[in-house]
Amino acid sequence: MANKPSLSVVICTHNRYKSVSATIDSVLAQDIDRHDYEVIVVDNSTDAEPARQFGARYDGIENFRYIHEPTPGLSNARNVGAHLASAPIIAYLDDDAIAPPQWLRQIILGYQKFGDRAAIVGGPVEPVWVTPRPDWLTSDLEGFFSIVDHGSEIRELLPHEWLAGCNYSIRRDWLLAAGGFSTELGRKGALSLLSNEETLVSEFVRAKDGKVIYVPGAGVKHYIDPSRTSADWLKRRMAWQAVSDVLSRPQEALRRAEVASYRFSRYSWLGRAIFFANLIRRRKQISSIDLDRIYHAILILLCRGS
Repeated sequence: MANKPSLSVVICTHNRYKSVSATIDSVLAQDIDRHDYEVIVVDNSTDAEPARQFGARYDGIENFRYIHEPTPGLSNARNVGAHLASAPIIAYLDDDAIAPPQWLRQIILGYQKFGDRAAIVGGPVEPVWVTPRPDWLTSDLEGFFSIVDHGSEIRELLPHEWLAGCNYSIRRDWLLAAGGFSTELGRKGALSLLSNEETLVSEFVRAKDGKVIYVPGAGVKHYIDPSRTSADWLKRRMAWQAVSDVLSRPQEALRRAEVASYRFSRYSWLGRAIFFANLIRRRKQISSIDLDRIYHAILILLCRGS
């Protein structure tokens, strides 16, 4: 590349050729100069040959690389993209998300407005429901679907506020200083729902006095797969959240497990049996109270031997 780009867009994909093509098209249609950014697609699909064939359609596009990464795991794929990136800022976009034309321009604005201490910049995530939104999905459960809306003001996020990994940019030197995304966390194939990899990086940034910036104009649309709109999926998601917390914050998880174990021990055996029987029977819907109890039950089981 004759001129070093300002941003590297990294799209990690896994067996989603139909959706990722729309994602790539949206990135190639950004309203900033094409010389100012590069696109790196890290294909983590199972079979290398279909990946090679699909990637070949982008041959000849300037500042574009399509690679197949055989080692499974979203965190690993993101780290591979970071090491390949030649720009000082990396913008990550999921393979089921669509970026509007102003997305990169608005991300740049966030870094410019807050200066060198702006380490991470992201924006809203608007869901696109492929099937109807479940009627039991209340606002306090939206975070599990990567729905993000922190208002209409460009600002530094508070410690308890977060950005979704499907719309997450970071200065490359900050990410490398954090050791990249933990490969012990993050999705690996269809079965694992591990998370917290972006959260740990954000915590590292804040501990070093870096800023996490929210830019309302840097929003993306995120397609919600129909398989994720069932109560059973959300139960699995919460169970895996407990596993993620044990792996990423073992001492905090142990403390929570001890408190939950004490409270749980005060229920009679009959009361526990009735609760879990009702939870299994409620297959069509779920509440935040149900999820809280699933979370703490898994914590107790995982931390019992600690």
